[in-house]
Amino acid sequence: MSTRPRLALFTIAACLILGVGGFALATGDASTAQHVSPSVASLPELPSALLVSATNRPLGVPGSDGLQHLEYDLIITNVFTAPVTLTSVEIRSGSGRSLLRLTGNNLATITEGLLLQAPVTPPAQVPVSGSVAVVIDVAVPANEVPARLTNIVDYSVPADAPALALLGDRTGEIMGPALSVHRRRPLVIAPPLRGDGWFSLQGCCRVGLPGLPPNGHRSLRYALAGHRIILAETFAIDWVQLRAGRYFEGDGNRLDQYPYLGSAILAVANGTVVFTRDDMPDETPNQSPLHVKKPIDFAGNQVVLRLGSNRYAVYAHLEPGSVAVHVGQRVSTGQVLAKLGNSGNSTAPHLHFVITDRPQFISATSLPFVIDRYTLQGNITPENLVAALTAGQPIPVTGPPQARSRTHPLVLSVSDLG
Repeated sequence: MSTRPRLALFTIAACLILGVGGFALATGDASTAQHVSPSVASLPELPSALLVSATNRPLGVPGSDGLQHLEYDLIITNVFTAPVTLTSVEIRSGSGRSLLRLTGNNLATITEGLLLQAPVTPPAQVPVSGSVAVVIDVAVPANEVPARLTNIVDYSVPADAPALALLGDRTGEIMGPALSVHRRRPLVIAPPLRGDGWFSLQGCCRVGLPGLPPNGHRSLRYALAGHRIILAETFAIDWVQLRAGRYFEGDGNRLDQYPYLGSAILAVANGTVVFTRDDMPDETPNQSPLHVKKPIDFAGNQVVLRLGSNRYAVYAHLEPGSVAVHVGQRVSTGQVLAKLGNSGNSTAPHLHFVITDRPQFISATSLPFVIDRYTLQGNITPENLVAALTAGQPIPVTGPPQARSRTHPLVLSVSDLG
């Protein structure tokens, strides 16, 4: 005879008596109900509507703007019954000094979906049982880099949210996570290209400045083998070359309208070639790539150099048939490796360059690097970039030129290399 009906009845009865499943039944008289252990009456931690974690310990890089940039993302998950609105995110040093506080549109601008950089309409909101990423870029003077950062997230929930009593209020504050700043020193390299006017069209940092939301590099994050979220391109640079203020001629729909196509790609340090690919065709500019079918295709034709323990230089989107080195070959700083192309996940010719902790481009974490010496021509504002491209005019660069050493060319900067 089956015992399941009796077990089911017993389970239901137990839930009702013990208050399991959200039902708490009062038992005894009022005086009995007031006899509660002090340790229970003053709970040190209360339920919250959000779960907040960080993708990594903050990684720092000295930028071409003279500031040290500390990079990581906050992953915020809604574990409540209604949409939750983020009202502020503040970053403090270990001593309690406020380093960055984001509210309103400034917060919404850097709050996005986890993978595809899906925009969040102000105010920044986390959907029920959903997650968002808040892209953090803390910029501080080089001599004021803190040892630890604390993240304070303030939020609100609707007044009519189910189970509101669980939170005790419609607003909340989450202290944490507290993160120790990574002391990894950026790798010092030579430029991967030579010539004037190399423009960082996508790259690191300068996140949250007026008119400057995160870009595809700084926003790229995905789950690796279901275990953790990695930032694959935080410090990667997409380089195109400006000539007379333009990086393409005409409408930019043909490869021959990009004068820097075929530029020499150079070894940034002495190293060993550990991977090459040379068989993918160039894509047609301004059209969706046709030949990206599997993970390894995203980088297109590529060269990967091993520069040391867990440090690799990845050169992506190279011109087909141009790779001039082979696996196992030792190369020297400045040696020509290949030519700049438009293969893989690319809609305009450019060099995608990144230092990683693994040779496999698609599963590696981006690491900070600096260029030994170069000239910073200046920077381009997002407004000027959009206006110039829309009107077909030269892109204005705000200078004056300045010599730079051992810094990282930030996104929308223009540099003379080599």
